[in-house]
Amino acid sequence: MSANERFYNWPPVKGTLSVALLLGMGWLARGIDDLAMILAIEAVILLAAVYVWSTTLSGFLRDLRPPDGPDGLLTVASRPRPLAVALSWAGLVLTAVATPIAGAAFAGPAPAPLRAVVLAAALAGLIVATALPSRSRRRSARAGGIGVSTRGVRVISTEHPDEEPEPFPELSARRPEPDEIRESLGRLEALVAPDVRWHPGAREAVARWMTEGFLPTLVETRALHLDAAWSPDPRTREPTRAVRWGRFVRSLWMALIMAFFGVLLFGALVMEGTLRDGNWFVLLAFGWIPVVGVPLFVVQAIRAVRRERHDAGVSRHGWFDVLHDRGLIPVDQLVALRTDEDGIEVQLRTGTLRYPPLEDTYSCSRRAARDLEVPYEMNRRNS
Repeated sequence: MSANERFYNWPPVKGTLSVALLLGMGWLARGIDDLAMILAIEAVILLAAVYVWSTTLSGFLRDLRPPDGPDGLLTVASRPRPLAVALSWAGLVLTAVATPIAGAAFAGPAPAPLRAVVLAAALAGLIVATALPSRSRRRSARAGGIGVSTRGVRVISTEHPDEEPEPFPELSARRPEPDEIRESLGRLEALVAPDVRWHPGAREAVARWMTEGFLPTLVETRALHLDAAWSPDPRTREPTRAVRWGRFVRSLWMALIMAFFGVLLFGALVMEGTLRDGNWFVLLAFGWIPVVGVPLFVVQAIRAVRRERHDAGVSRHGWFDVLHDRGLIPVDQLVALRTDEDGIEVQLRTGTLRYPPLEDTYSCSRRAARDLEVPYEMNRRNS
């Protein structure tokens, strides 16, 4: 990431820009007499403002999630904060509504009491939306909770800083009895604050990991916001549908901004005869932006909705089958791998699995041969 990108992605910069764009919409509503020009310019500003707000919203959403634990732990039980989350969303909506109204009020002959009310509402919403999510997240983190990692499950508490994690059993180890699992979970719950609660589905997932070993499923990984690398399922590394469609909407939105900008630019310079006044340098300086920007963002939008196909994956535990819905196949069940122009063949002790010739699956077979030391036969045409 370049220095300019880091500067733009700095939260105060994005927040300031988004607020400035909203204020600009209200200001232009009173600063221009031509209604058509007002609508045209505000359309561009509105599109740009929504794009900036959508990128700024990622940090806002992150702060509304449960806090992270120390030493790479991800919390699966923490102090809930429904009121703070509700107030944060209310502050965000209030800011988006009141800020352009405040810009319009200060640009025109609005009475002083109205200016004071809308400005106070905009500032109050802005302060709540920017300060409350992070502060409530830190407060929840100070209360501690229960966290998981590849090392096991442990209590996060200032009163028990030296508490050792309870390791998850290996796949080949003896499986604990249900009574042992309930006793272990009860001990963890007794060490945390009384108002700490398990995240939805977390207690059941931890109980399963303590029984079967730490192999998070696709659903568990996404529901509990676990590290995708912890799951043997290769689909956890894919962007979720919401993420992919969010990227699609943002890219398409930017294409619309470029298109509106081009209409304003060429309309003002060509249709209004501005070029006859010697303003060619404006067209040379800015005319390329919509010409390049529109197709660029349209291509990005198309790529955003494409879903990468995963037929199989490889982890230290073995071969993970997606195509045939076999799930994790332990290393000791793998006999050999063979690739040719027709695809990949995985030989098991109980049969054979065939995969179509996808580069991702070829890569999995090479990793399995290297990392898991599975015998590998490779056709020269796929080398």
